[in-house]
Amino acid sequence: MNDSGRSRGRSQQQALRTDSYVESQARPGQQPQRRGWRGLVFAGLIASAALTGLEAKPASAAMLNTIDAFAYNYYSKVSVQGGPASLRGYGQLQCVTPAVSTGPELGRTTVPALPLGCVPSDQVATASSPSTGCPVGGGASSVVDPDGARAQHGPPVFFGGLKDPTNTKVPPSGPLSSSVSCQPGASSTASTHVTQMPAGSVWTPPGSTNPEPHLGGVGPGPALADALSSTCTATPTGVTGTTAVTGGVVVTSTNSSGDPATTVTVPANPLPNHTVTGTANHYGPNETFKVVYNEQTTNADGSFTVIAQHLYLLGPGHVGEVVVGASTCGPRQLPPTLD
Repeated sequence: MNDSGRSRGRSQQQALRTDSYVESQARPGQQPQRRGWRGLVFAGLIASAALTGLEAKPASAAMLNTIDAFAYNYYSKVSVQGGPASLRGYGQLQCVTPAVSTGPELGRTTVPALPLGCVPSDQVATASSPSTGCPVGGGASSVVDPDGARAQHGPPVFFGGLKDPTNTKVPPSGPLSSSVSCQPGASSTASTHVTQMPAGSVWTPPGSTNPEPHLGGVGPGPALADALSSTCTATPTGVTGTTAVTGGVVVTSTNSSGDPATTVTVPANPLPNHTVTGTANHYGPNETFKVVYNEQTTNADGSFTVIAQHLYLLGPGHVGEVVVGASTCGPRQLPPTLD
């Protein structure tokens, strides 16, 4: 991946964050603090209409001069078999441990502990997520990762792309893009997109010299899609959010080999908080999950967040979440605060 093409956002906390779907594991189902900003409109906003894939809310006069927007493509936080949770994508931290001298008279050095949940240096670029916010004074900003991303938590990959039958490992997702358009006192829009790779694309798995097909999209499961997008728009008259899904399928149960036993097709324009639940039998006994599409949240800080696809890993062996496509708009504020 071209890490220089990714934006770290407007503060160090905007460092990229990602969740991975496991190369054959699910994520924990803990309800996270909303990745992207928590939620929605200003205090006192009243929901006025719910349309297909869209929820409209009236805005207060306070937002006229404070409209802002922020977007990132993915974030994952996963604990495997009771181990500490690791972070990938938006907000990720690299595993760096510079030696600190305890003094020449002691004749030794100490090495600080690695940051909790950090990303190994050889995975930083491929795990990074685009993110961007409103430029100072307004305007537009867009960040693109043409190679996609891949989130690995230990051996398993929890976020990546669709697998071709010949793939030996889960490939990265398709191209990722996050963009905002901000007009102070008028409107703000945040959006995210993940798509398929151009026909004939290849990637080389870690530790291999043999190129393999790179299909892109979102995988490796249980939530699969050819393309996903989320959009959030705030104006003085209201806030709206939409999600679009192309080729969306959720594998709701598997056989002992990990092959799909039952599946559910995801609507192209899911209603707000469209939820699918299932079991991941091949990950272990009683492993469960839920996926929420077009997840819409009113945040305590007065912003509105739309998440295209939010996977909750409910355990017992794999616990966590994978957020794909978080768009936030509303009053001016700091970037998302992550757990």
